[in-house]
Amino acid sequence: MNKTKVKKIDSNIEESFKIIDEYLPSRYTAEVKKEVPDVTEESIRQVKSRRTGDIKIIAALLKVARRYETILK
Repeated sequence: MNKTKVKKIDSNIEESFKIIDEYLPSRYTAEVKKEVPDVTEESIRQVKSRRTGDIKIIAALLKVARRYETILK
């Protein structure tokens, strides 16, 4: 993978975590687990706190955060 593509991916993940940090509710693991039932709640928490990991979990975190963003706006 070339450096430009890596920077774009990193930038997209960074933008995703801005939304996640802003709108993800404090009790998020159950809702995220509905999106990715094959992972543990511990894995979900680790990805959120480390800000890296399984892209499916990051996408599910973002989906839940966006759901709350539309509710709050």
